[in-house]
Amino acid sequence: MPIRSLVSVSAGLAFVGVMAVAGNASAQGENGPAKKTPTKDVRSPSTGWAAMNTQSATAPASSSAASLSASSSAGVSTTQQPSTASTTAGAATESSSSSAAATTPTSAPSPDRYGPRAGSHGLSFGLPSGGGGTVGYSYGLSNEASLRLDVGLEIGSNPAGSGAVAGLSVDAGYRLYLWQAGNMHAFVQPSLFLSKPAVDQRIDEVLTVAAVGTVGAEYFFQPQLSVSAATGLSLALSKKFEDVRLRTGTSALFVNFYW
Repeated sequence: MPIRSLVSVSAGLAFVGVMAVAGNASAQGENGPAKKTPTKDVRSPSTGWAAMNTQSATAPASSSAASLSASSSAGVSTTQQPSTASTTAGAATESSSSSAAATTPTSAPSPDRYGPRAGSHGLSFGLPSGGGGTVGYSYGLSNEASLRLDVGLEIGSNPAGSGAVAGLSVDAGYRLYLWQAGNMHAFVQPSLFLSKPAVDQRIDEVLTVAAVGTVGAEYFFQPQLSVSAATGLSLALSKKFEDVRLRTGTSALFVNFYW
């Protein structure tokens, strides 16, 4: 191709390019300046999620630590309070038990103090004092009371004839121990007394019935051995209940054995 023809083609292509640029410039002038498209601050998936996960992990961890600390403190306080309360209650109970044991008297008698006992049996021997002696039996109802039965027998000669006559006395009573001082126990004893003297007469003519009130004291040397003394006042009916007399009883001394 001749050189002139190449120059003509090049010039034509340059003119077309200039005209295209001019057309684009005129179009931009009519539509105004080009708008700037805003850009969003979009974080990369790795950076954004890492930051969010860091914040989320930090917040629960802080709240969990705070909750754990609070619960630990509450647990320690709760554990210490019952322990302290139980210790205080135990000390108070022990103190009250000690005071109760110190102030409550024991019912068991001391080894060196003796006295009547519930359920005990006894034999008593009354020494003669202006009459025949007696033999008695007692049963302990409690540590303060007993039932007693004393029997006396008297045998004498018959002045009106040959042979012997017999007399009999029976005393049934309830003994109540009122107070004690060491091994000494004071008592009262109401009883019913029947007596027939050793005389040769009809029994209805000589029988004596009496209501007797006795006061006395009993001293225990051992739980099985004691001595007692008593005296009293009696209202006696005799001679077919026609003779009524109020008289004092003869003092008597007794030796008592218990088991």
